[in-house]
Amino acid sequence: MFWVGHNPKVLSNIFDDLKKTMSNLENTTSTINKSLNNHSLDKIFANVESITTNLKNNNESLSLAIKNAAMITDSLAKLNLAGTLKKVDDALLGINKMTAEINNGTGSLGKLIKTDSLHTEVVNASRSLDLLLNDMRINPKRYVSFSMFGKSEDKSEFSKKELEVMREEIDKALKAKTEKGE
Repeated sequence: MFWVGHNPKVLSNIFDDLKKTMSNLENTTSTINKSLNNHSLDKIFANVESITTNLKNNNESLSLAIKNAAMITDSLAKLNLAGTLKKVDDALLGINKMTAEINNGTGSLGKLIKTDSLHTEVVNASRSLDLLLNDMRINPKRYVSFSMFGKSEDKSEFSKKELEVMREEIDKALKAKTEKGE
């Protein structure tokens, strides 16, 4: 022990480390004693025993559940999920393309949604129909001929003059309604 005699600091450090180790050992044994006194280990072992008993008693049910899970995973594997997802993806790409075309005003549906021309035409046609129906109500003889005493000359077609008069009346009425803002 040559080094101890020549270096008292080393000996002091060794004793300090030994004291710390003894203190840690005392704390550990104290914790173990408390656990044993609180019957914590007994409770842990009782819980483990209860779990193993439950597993043993429900072994049949657990085996059935495992078999069912295996059947489900086998069924899922046979579904060709990748192929189905590819088809869904392709359909969604088509829908996205169609939506983009509509938003850009491309194609019939896009033009219908993005431009007002169809709306304007429908409004004008509705007004023309309104005027025509009103004129038919006010002037029925222009549109229907009726004879109680036999047939007079054939008036199944309008003459050019009658057509021009009707067109002028309709145009006048449309212009009047448009100026009123209806």
